[in-house]
Amino acid sequence: MHLSLELSEALMDGLMASLWLPCMRWGANLVLFWAFGFQLSAGELRIAASDLMPPAWVEAVQTAAAEAGLTVTVQVPGTVHAQNAFERAEVDLIVVGQVDVSEATEGVQSMAYAFQLVRVVVPEANPLQTIDYRQLREIFGDGGRGDQWGRYVEGGAWRSRPVQPLAVRHGDHLSFEIFSQHALEGRVPRSNVRFFDSSSSALNQLRNEIGGIALIPSAVVGDGLRVLAVAPDAEQQAYPPSAENVLFGDYAMRLPFYLHWRDGGDAAGVVSKLLEVLLSDTVLSRLEAEDWMPLPERERQAYLEAFAD
Repeated sequence: MHLSLELSEALMDGLMASLWLPCMRWGANLVLFWAFGFQLSAGELRIAASDLMPPAWVEAVQTAAAEAGLTVTVQVPGTVHAQNAFERAEVDLIVVGQVDVSEATEGVQSMAYAFQLVRVVVPEANPLQTIDYRQLREIFGDGGRGDQWGRYVEGGAWRSRPVQPLAVRHGDHLSFEIFSQHALEGRVPRSNVRFFDSSSSALNQLRNEIGGIALIPSAVVGDGLRVLAVAPDAEQQAYPPSAENVLFGDYAMRLPFYLHWRDGGDAAGVVSKLLEVLLSDTVLSRLEAEDWMPLPERERQAYLEAFAD
């Protein structure tokens, strides 16, 4: 069996240029895949994952699985090695990256699990409510002319107020790479973009700069700031990064992860237990703490109920 894990050429080229590509070779829409072999090894479940999965998540999965009476081994060799190991039946479960999972693989089921994404944030004093990719490209992309807020908002004080672009960029989260693939169209960032290694440091700076605009992965922005709705272009509807909009792709600047497993077999009962572990608040809260967005609660419960049946 071969799982289709193709990325668009443009998307792969963009990630090939990223500094942390050795950690993650798939694209701006990452996928979590999860697959069970037909036979379990001496009662032990073997998981191979993308090395972007946070260590705190790995620890939480192992701890919660042990409390549920399961023996689980989690390794993070990277998506390509994980996929190869699954195809050789060396592991029972893998975590890999993929842009599109629209094509079903016979005998394999999948479900959305969690997302990395980028949010666009401005101070509440800024009258801007929505923004599109062209405007973001002008502000953050090399050669752009988004230097003053008068290009985007009306108001006397804002006419000549300078735009101050900020962004989070670090090796454990692909938020800026997600943004680049959607909005920058291959451009490098402008030289005036200031980069930070955490959402908290970028947001603290943003609170002190009324003309600032920040790209961050965090869902928690705090008082005095606003998350903008984003549209691909001026003619399309802008969507905020709500859980439902992210899940269904209306908010496109996100990187989905999916659970993927082989259907049927003697391991069905163990699969059900492990699903409960992976979808538990204990495990998913670790992802949230690392600036990931988990599957919404309603969808989680629907999956668990359907699987239990």
